[in-house]
Amino acid sequence: MEARTNRDSTQTLGAKFVIERDVLQSVIGGLANRGYRVIGPTVRDGAIVYDTLAQLDDLPVGWTDRQDAGRCRIERRGDPALFGYAVGPFLEVLFAPPNRAALRARREAPAKLADWIDQFGTSGCVGCGRCIAWCPVGIDITEES
Repeated sequence: MEARTNRDSTQTLGAKFVIERDVLQSVIGGLANRGYRVIGPTVRDGAIVYDTLAQLDDLPVGWTDRQDAGRCRIERRGDPALFGYAVGPFLEVLFAPPNRAALRARREAPAKLADWIDQFGTSGCVGCGRCIAWCPVGIDITEES
């Protein structure tokens, strides 16, 4: 694997590197084959989002985003750029390893849900889905209750 730089390789701060596509595919495939979860940008549901990558083609090749006040959309660029867009909203918590407090919350959540049902006769869920989308430890209340 070889990377080209436009500066002296001893100056890494601010250096720009170009990684050839076949090398990047080898990196993605090599990490995945070793059991790592490779996370990067991809196009899904009309947006550029971060998700698991299996191959180079999962990247938003040739896509860009247009952002205006209260509006964001994606469109074709007309070139094969892999990263030709602005970084959009991203929840780091979705991919960060859970901490001890998060693990404890995941362990205790089912008991709390059962207590709520015992006390009030209902799960308390109104079906909005926000608790599922924003849960830092990935608890899906519909699977737990």
